[in-house]
Amino acid sequence: LRRALATDYEVVREIAGGGMGLVFEARQLRLDRIVAIKILRPEFATAIGAERFQAEGRLLARLKHPNIVPIYDAGEADGLLYFVMELIEGETLAQRLERGPLPPDEAVDLARDLLAALGIAHAQNIVHRDVKPANIFLRHGQALLGDFGIARWASSADSGLTVPGQLVGTPRYMSPEQQVGGPATPGTDVYAAGLVIYEACSGVRWPAVQLPERGDWSKVPPPLHEGLRRALALDSGERWPDASGFAAALAPPRRSRWRNAVLGAAVTLGLVWLLWPAPPP
Repeated sequence: LRRALATDYEVVREIAGGGMGLVFEARQLRLDRIVAIKILRPEFATAIGAERFQAEGRLLARLKHPNIVPIYDAGEADGLLYFVMELIEGETLAQRLERGPLPPDEAVDLARDLLAALGIAHAQNIVHRDVKPANIFLRHGQALLGDFGIARWASSADSGLTVPGQLVGTPRYMSPEQQVGGPATPGTDVYAAGLVIYEACSGVRWPAVQLPERGDWSKVPPPLHEGLRRALALDSGERWPDASGFAAALAPPRRSRWRNAVLGAAVTLGLVWLLWPAPPP
């Protein structure tokens, strides 16, 4: 990798690895900034093809949203297919959950951030297909979804980054249809997001292939109950059609809660002023 990218990047060290590829910290020489570079393993690179990979990398770079890790570039060098992304300073949700579940308010905020990221992708017919705690980064109280490297365009069966029927993703966060090689849809991401949100609330993973009505909801904040139950339906037709519908079922966003609190305080002060006894003449 160092030899292949020596002209543009100084590769510093390997920082992560998984089933799809390896991630390295690097310095982009031209702009003098630290970035993350992910390379795909050869077996996936062969299936994808360099030309299609780069074309779809350009499309992924258009996913601009505060809750999505930016992709700067995608290319091929000496047979290596790679993405260049922002290097997020902070921990992943997987690392955070090693210390236990999130407080209820933080869990609701995480759900809203994650679904906002997926919602913008689904609006452009992009399915992430690998939503999991290790792909969610936490920075200053905000969650960012990363690693769209195996995303698939739902609008065309011929435009995804993998071949049809190929089992891609992380098994413990796959939807039932994804585990048997079925087509990826926004509902696939909705199910995975439900698994992640449940784990963030409870500190334990949702049991495999379990009906929502049999789940333990005691540690899940009430504002998430309705949305999660539908998101975790085993039948994809019973889930939210996309992340935006799931998000709409959640509690008001943080700003709305803040505005409501301010409005409530103002109303209370007004009532106190009106009811305060007038001084004697």
